[in-house]
Amino acid sequence: VWCVTLLFALAVPAAVLAQSITVLHVNDTHSHLDSFGPRDAQLDGTLGGLTRAAAVIKKAQDESPNTLLLHAGDLFVGDLFFNKYFGVPELQLLRGLGLEAMTVGNHEFDLGPDLLATAAQAAGLPAGFFLSANADTSGCDGQPCAPLRELVEPSRIVTVDGVQIGIFGMTTPDDPTMNPTPVKILGKASPGTVIGTALATAVALREQGAQVVILLSHLGLAYDKAIAGSQPTHLIDFVVGGHDHEVLTTPIELSGTRIVSAGEFYGHVGQLRFTWDGSTVHFDDYALLPVGSDVVADPATKAVVDMLEQGIVQTYGDVYDTVIGNAPWNLERHYDPLRPARDTPLGNLVTDAYRFKTGTEIGLAASGYIAERIWKGPIVPADVFRTVSCGYNPATKLDFPLVKIGLKGSELMKGMEIALTYLGVTDAFFLQFSGVRYQYDSRSPKMQRIVPGSVHVGGNLIEPERVYSVTVNYAVAAIAQQAMHLQLESWELAGMDEYVAVRDYVQRLKNVTGHSQGRIKDMAVADEP
Repeated sequence: VWCVTLLFALAVPAAVLAQSITVLHVNDTHSHLDSFGPRDAQLDGTLGGLTRAAAVIKKAQDESPNTLLLHAGDLFVGDLFFNKYFGVPELQLLRGLGLEAMTVGNHEFDLGPDLLATAAQAAGLPAGFFLSANADTSGCDGQPCAPLRELVEPSRIVTVDGVQIGIFGMTTPDDPTMNPTPVKILGKASPGTVIGTALATAVALREQGAQVVILLSHLGLAYDKAIAGSQPTHLIDFVVGGHDHEVLTTPIELSGTRIVSAGEFYGHVGQLRFTWDGSTVHFDDYALLPVGSDVVADPATKAVVDMLEQGIVQTYGDVYDTVIGNAPWNLERHYDPLRPARDTPLGNLVTDAYRFKTGTEIGLAASGYIAERIWKGPIVPADVFRTVSCGYNPATKLDFPLVKIGLKGSELMKGMEIALTYLGVTDAFFLQFSGVRYQYDSRSPKMQRIVPGSVHVGGNLIEPERVYSVTVNYAVAAIAQQAMHLQLESWELAGMDEYVAVRDYVQRLKNVTGHSQGRIKDMAVADEP
């Protein structure tokens, strides 16, 4: 009987050689070590966060021993955990969970490459942990960011149960918020360079013996699709994506390549399973594992995070257990694309807070700097910070300082038109206002989209030659002057950070009933009867 069994096994080597592999992945986690979302009776968050995600990851690893854990970028910035600890404990906790590699997101460069290098060294990361084929770190030679020369590699081949898996990373080149210099992110305003670099790297991995190729992408879904659809032959098996926080419940398949993305803030853990039979990759299944209120936090991870929170309270005060307001519903940062109103509940709240604290005629915020919704229920200061967490003020260890600028009406409208040129490309530059109402038509040619006679400031038709007082955050002031080339008539620090302004305004309101008010309307979208 034994001999018959042996002969049968020799006759079907594919069945013996087939190896099942599980890829677990997260992206755009933005320093959310603890849970967020609606708060329970103890004021604890109920969704996502690394404390709960760690439990989901460990369970999946126990069930599938051949696992590979990946991060598609943007671990930095988004919570007071970053402002206090600069990502070091999060990287250490993820390494303890078996994180194999991470691509470099744009927010990893928000405070410059020197900080990324310092944090990576403090976390004890190995050479080649960060992957980015379009990040040129040669400018770091002889500079404080020199450790990135070894920490960042274009690609790497790892072996899982004998299978050679090639992984390469790509970083978005077009995000204006990052500060990578002297690192160069190749492909700015050049999609051909980005796509060509990705395909060339995949070819190189195949030539080096990779049996499976994974693109760990922080480019966004549009680029991910373009790369998959541009393959002359099948090169890339899977794209594990990030950057635009997409929640893909099922993979997108193009040219035999499957694209996946797990959302944001550890709200889900992606689980991709495939089989290598010795010659071919077979896709088995995919699931987004929810990290919800029913998931019990991993005790070891929670113990570390609880200790870190104590350090945050020592620095910033009681940001977790002091209720400063209440939201009767979720306050969203995005508008409803099916309705003409383009002002958002959070856009109105944030810009109203600017004017409340500074007394200017106009409050102006870029949608890309409004980072997270405020959830229904009690609001604590930590919730407010996550909403406006972009930037870092070394003096206060908080977010962007506010700036009061003077702008002529003509320059303001010029900036509004420039921002509207990005419609359909990104909402990062879409402007939210307090003190301004206007209409535009997204069907009109670029730089001609504002409806004539529709712009009103304080209820009055805008005057092109009048100088208006405007409150913005530091980044928007810099973009207005350096990127949009607007002529500023005055520039003055307001003496407070964005978080402080919004926190104090929420505390004044108590009941925060934010909603869209029709301050901004797209006339190309029909209003519902």
